[in-house]
Amino acid sequence: NSSLTNIRQFASNSPENIKDLSDIQLILSEKQKIELNNKKPTISYSNKKNIRINEDKIIDKKNVASYNQLVVPYGKKSILALEDGTKIWINAGSRLVYPVRFDDKQREIFIDGEIYLEVAYDKDKPFIVKTKNINVRVLGTKFNVSAYEVENQTTVVLASGSVRVT
Repeated sequence: NSSLTNIRQFASNSPENIKDLSDIQLILSEKQKIELNNKKPTISYSNKKNIRINEDKIIDKKNVASYNQLVVPYGKKSILALEDGTKIWINAGSRLVYPVRFDDKQREIFIDGEIYLEVAYDKDKPFIVKTKNINVRVLGTKFNVSAYEVENQTTVVLASGSVRVT
């Protein structure tokens, strides 16, 4: 799958070791990194042409790469609101790679770590969470994925709705 290859390649291009970070990093491109020193920053993508950080900082989407990466070090957490209405809570020690804009067929993200999602329902565009070992496919539901690459266990906990794990 070419989109998974793109996502993994983008994640592997980041030299940051999560253990060495003290602040959350939003990586918009190879040259543009934003350190978020708020304890639990909120990042919102809208159908408009901007990204809002903590309700006060606004970044124009045209100035960012096609994939963004959110790196949350140990001791921190973050919240991400995607343009489709999906909300993601990112736990400490996690790396989330996601497109700035989803394609017309499906919505895909990649996680190394732990996230809780409230996926916006869209019967025509399934939402797929990819990890190193599994893919979780949903249309709209609430669930948790824990897939830290350093651990040998991956878990999916369903809060409501249904998921398909492959």
